[in-house]
Amino acid sequence: MQRVDVSNDTLLLTLGGSNCALERPFEGFIDELRLYGKALTADQIGTLFFQPDQIGVDRYSSGLKDTIIYLGNSVATWITSTCATDFAWQPTTGVEDPSSPYTLITPEESTLYSLSFSDAYCTAVDSLHITVIDPSTLDCTEVLVPGAFTPNGDGLNDTWGLSNPFVVEAPFSLEIYDRWGSRIFFTDDPYQRWDGTWQGQPVNPGVLLYRVQWQCKGEERLATGSLTVLR
Repeated sequence: MQRVDVSNDTLLLTLGGSNCALERPFEGFIDELRLYGKALTADQIGTLFFQPDQIGVDRYSSGLKDTIIYLGNSVATWITSTCATDFAWQPTTGVEDPSSPYTLITPEESTLYSLSFSDAYCTAVDSLHITVIDPSTLDCTEVLVPGAFTPNGDGLNDTWGLSNPFVVEAPFSLEIYDRWGSRIFFTDDPYQRWDGTWQGQPVNPGVLLYRVQWQCKGEERLATGSLTVLR
């Protein structure tokens, strides 16, 4: 694909049999121009929008800016589809290949990294913040959980789980029970969160009980309490 430079002072677009003059001269490059014989809906326009160049830390997420790792571990990066040909990480400390978007980053302390995407015409920049936790400094004697959450699909407090999952050691288990003592959720993954459903259906608002078991410096620990589902 070749970009077309349409920067000038008197750009005039001819569509069909009429001339459409822009109120303000266009300056820049056009990668692709599409003409439609009808007005498009908002959903149709949305499907045609291309996301900008972005960093990801796995094959299913992009633009993920906050990543937590233990000291000594690494983050494998990748990027979304791009036309860029040159890449540069800043800072380069802990970056295995500073000129590749597909690399391993092993920071010794929490760091904000930026990656520039460049071609012959322009440069874009995205960033990735990596928080580094030293396990020897963690207090694993207590797990932190919210007292309530609102699984209503508004994108705020829609799931419930540990606020400090990185402090626990295996074996680990988290169970949630309803008021009649029936278990409605179980996980052995401290990072997994509950979405407020049971057997595929939303649970009713109310108070539930939780039970957490985990290891802390070789000792088994147990925490129980209540949580409130609000809708």
